[in-house]
Amino acid sequence: MSLIEQEVVDRVNRTNGTNFLSEDSRRNIVTLGLSLNNLVGEEFMVWGVRMRGVELCDPCNLPSKLCGKPGFKNFFSGFGGLRAEILTSGLIYIGANISTDIYSCLICGTTTSFPHVCPEFYPELR
Repeated sequence: MSLIEQEVVDRVNRTNGTNFLSEDSRRNIVTLGLSLNNLVGEEFMVWGVRMRGVELCDPCNLPSKLCGKPGFKNFFSGFGGLRAEILTSGLIYIGANISTDIYSCLICGTTTSFPHVCPEFYPELR
């Protein structure tokens, strides 16, 4: 799994007069408001999916070749995103909360990036 910060894409475009889109990076997830470079070796949650930052993504020339916009490797150097190991299964959706805060329910054992209403305590939610 790979992630990139929308703020990095915006900064590259603003600084260099380029028009890279987040999808040009070929990363699986685009984040907002979270510094990915700090997550190497750390666990974090994307909604209910727990991940661990494995290594920074070194940008290459492939995105430039595929999108026809030169300079990706140079412009994104040091901020090419994060490779992450997926530790638990679950759904990820657009707008999902991404957090380094991990909550574990003491009742049902669910692990999420947000406090949840436990379905074991409220059976009508099942």
